[in-house]
Order: sequence, then C-alpha cells, then structure tokens
Amino acid sequence: MNNTEKQRIEGLKKGSIDDFNFLYSVYADSLFSFSLKLLKSRSEAQDVVQDTFLKIWIKREQLSTELSFKSYLYTIAKNKILTTFQKRVDEVTIEDLRIYIEENTADGVDIEQCIINKDIKYNLYSLIAKLPALQARIFIMKTEEELSTQEISFKLNIPHQTVKNNLSKAMKCMRNELKKLKTILACIHL
Repeated sequence: MNNTEKQRIEGLKKGSIDDFNFLYSVYADSLFSFSLKLLKSRSEAQDVVQDTFLKIWIKREQLSTELSFKSYLYTIAKNKILTTFQKRVDEVTIEDLRIYIEENTADGVDIEQCIINKDIKYNLYSLIAKLPALQARIFIMKTEEELSTQEISFKLNIPHQTVKNNLSKAMKCMRNELKKLKTILACIHL
C-alpha cells in the first residue's frame, strides 16, 4: 500500500467523503470487472460493488493502514458474490424447475443426474467460500477466469510461487471435500 492510499484510508476512517470517493474511483471498475466475470450479470455485479463499498463506509473506523485495502475489498466482494450464488439457488421457483425438467427431458437428459449436478455445483461454491480469501481468489481466477498461474501472479502482484502454493492448497482442500461428496453420492445410489 502506498503512502497516498494510506493517507486516504486514514481520511476515510475519520469520515472523509472525498477520501471515500477517491478509493471508490481507484477500485470500483476493477471490482466491477471481477464481479461481472463471475456473476455474468451486470446488475448483480453493480450490486456487489455498491454493497462492498457500503460495507467499507460502515466499517471505515475499523480499517487498517497496515493491511492491504485491496485484499480486504476483494474479500468483501467475494463473500457478496458467494451470497449472490446462494440466492440464485434459493430463488429457483417451481415454475423454473418445471421448465427446466421439460427442456431437459425433451433432450433425453437424466433429470436425476441434472439435479445431482446442480447440487454438486452448489456444494462447490460452498466449498470455495470456506477457503481462505487468497486461496479462494486464486482458485476462482484459475478455474472460472481460466488464467494461468503467471497471469494470476501478475494481476495480484504476488510471487508466482505464492500463487502455485495457494492453488495447490486450495486444490487439495477441494479434492478432499469432493471425495467426501462422492462417498455420499455413492451411498445415495446404493
């Protein structure tokens, strides 16, 4: 974090709207792009940015000039994105399910398998939410954004080895959790 940003955060902690607007202007576009890549919805991405900065304003007095503001910002956004994914799952209506079943039945798709696939996807997002912030961010950048570890290193401005180590830890955690899920699914089909 550079001195200008530290000064702006100190100002924000004291309630400076100018400092808040400065930080917003620095980070809002990249945060929107990050959210849009994951959510594939402009309105939901805009909501994430708005909610993230609202939380920054509300918790402004607790901000630290010693920790990375950008990391804190993206952690809040990541949690908002995961909440949005959960809402999407929760908002599936009976009519949506009926249409989905009709469309997939016509294609000869096994409905039971489709439901299991949706459940697996939901569980994956839940698992990602449990990862430490940096691991989750790297995992999403690698799997969802399809970036190389070099590109992730460059975008996050961290050493390549740090990216590889965190990705390895995230993948190990995900594999362990998926093994548990696979065991549960195997029991269901017995």
